[in-house]
Amino acid sequence: MFGPADKLPGGRATAYLLILAVEELLDVCNRATMKDDRVHPVSRQIAKLHVLEEARHVSFARTYLSELWPTLTEDDRRAAAEFAPAAVAFVANLMVNDDVYDTLAIEGGAEAARSNPQHKARVAADLGKLTGFLGELGLIDDGSRATWVELGLAA
Repeated sequence: MFGPADKLPGGRATAYLLILAVEELLDVCNRATMKDDRVHPVSRQIAKLHVLEEARHVSFARTYLSELWPTLTEDDRRAAAEFAPAAVAFVANLMVNDDVYDTLAIEGGAEAARSNPQHKARVAADLGKLTGFLGELGLIDDGSRATWVELGLAA
């Protein structure tokens, strides 16, 4: 999606940050699915398996980033921190599938869904674990938090 990991600003650190963004968003959806009695039992079981797998991915990615981040040069940390909000916003934007609205011939539907205040609040809440972790790493600080909030990635 963004090209080879080593070509990203911050290299592999940014790649793992993007993995975390995807996994955290999917985790919230799958947790809701596995707990919803209205959902078919097979689908609920599949969601439960995904939650287990995502937990392993998230754990590995967090550990990797925690160990890698302090070893990066100041320039790499700054580049990754500057690139991260736009990259995570791109990932979060994928939560609305334009093709659904095109198939149903709902003109402007995808944009309406993305601009819906409830959807925006949900995305920020669903990314809460990620943005909290990035704050602990120092990737999100007082100077950059406004950008994350402006992009709808943090409350």
